[in-house]
Amino acid sequence: QQQQQQQQQNNDNDNDNTTPSQSHSQPPSSSSSSSSPPHLSLPFDSRRFCSVAAEGLLVSGPLMHLSYELLETHLPVESPHNTPLQKWLLAALQVFLDCCFMDAVFVATLIIT
Repeated sequence: QQQQQQQQQNNDNDNDNTTPSQSHSQPPSSSSSSSSPPHLSLPFDSRRFCSVAAEGLLVSGPLMHLSYELLETHLPVESPHNTPLQKWLLAALQVFLDCCFMDAVFVATLIIT
């Protein structure tokens, strides 16, 4: 009996040394459940806002419009005489040109301006 009591005391001591994350039987502390989640409050950067808006309205927007218009003029996907395979290939070529050339220009203008 004495050995069983000592083992029980040792087990109780071991349980007292565990952290709350290790013990599943302990309820969460009341301080963490009553506090509200933190809200992120980021300051509004008006200079950055104006810079990005101007770049989009004056540089990237018109440049995208002209480049996509140029692609559709020279590589028309919706031409009535194109077969489905030709339409697919032309669309894939437009996406390839967009990814390889036009996106680099758009990103560079965003970084520069």
